[in-house]
Amino acid sequence: MQNPQPHIDVYYIVESAVYELVKEQSKDLFATSDPDQTIADYARIVRNLTTDQHALLSFKHQITNSHNILANNWTTDYSSATGSASLALLSTVDELRQLSRLEHIDLNSNLIDGEIPLWFGRLDEVLDLILRSNNLTGLIPPSISNMSSLENLDLNHNLIHGNINCEISKLANLRIHRLAHNRLSGPIPKPIYGMSSLRMISQPLNNLSGSLPENICRHLPDLEAFFLEENEL
Repeated sequence: MQNPQPHIDVYYIVESAVYELVKEQSKDLFATSDPDQTIADYARIVRNLTTDQHALLSFKHQITNSHNILANNWTTDYSSATGSASLALLSTVDELRQLSRLEHIDLNSNLIDGEIPLWFGRLDEVLDLILRSNNLTGLIPPSISNMSSLENLDLNHNLIHGNINCEISKLANLRIHRLAHNRLSGPIPKPIYGMSSLRMISQPLNNLSGSLPENICRHLPDLEAFFLEENEL
């Protein structure tokens, strides 16, 4: 079976970042009658846009663009970049940590090596963190539990090992929890069974062990799918 073609889905590119930020923040820009406040607000918006633009362009330079699928200048098109490209070590892409308003991260199937960066915990506006089908190793960092807005965590098909940290239960908005086809071991933390927001738990094809509680779904009213096959449970 052929390996999937690596690709980059960058939802928060310079153009959409500029458009969305201006649209959102300009709503109240001229609502005040105080000219000094208006000037201060405008300066803040420009400063935010400049920071985001520099961070995103620096991030672009980290991408191996073997098929030239990324435009030479991201400010010429409003579309997302999708095609064959790859990243080396996600932990070296420090530029992403500066994007405090980032909401979607989808870097699936990009042949990314190394460990999941600790600084993901700083991105508390992110709704979707999708890193599936890479070569990520190491542990799931507890700092991910600081991503308080996170709804979709997808780490399927990597080489992540160790236990599932009970800190993950702090994600009060988490709906999708995908950890399938890794090298995770140990028991499933009991606090996970109390995450009432969950709709899917997918942890098959690991080395998870231990027993499951009898009242497994008592506190999971919205759960629609629960996959645990091919473990040691």
